[in-house]
Amino acid sequence: MVYVFDTSSFIVLSHYFPERFPSFWQSFDEFVSNGKILSVREVARELNVDVNKPHLREWMEAKVERNSCCRSIRNCFRKDQTSLCSN
Repeated sequence: MVYVFDTSSFIVLSHYFPERFPSFWQSFDEFVSNGKILSVREVARELNVDVNKPHLREWMEAKVERNSCCRSIRNCFRKDQTSLCSN
């Protein structure tokens, strides 16, 4: 099963601080790394404006840099792609 996250899903995640919910973030990272969580490029645009929690912004940037979870998400954000991402 693949989960498609929208902006509000990521904003809800921002309420789960990694220091308080380490097992959640570990499991979430596994889903991302395995390509089980996807999104569309509009989410990236919206999150650039809406993410106000440093831990979520840092997490997203780290995932993009490591080409893991956001590798799938990042591919969806390419200008020539308008459909949902896939691995």
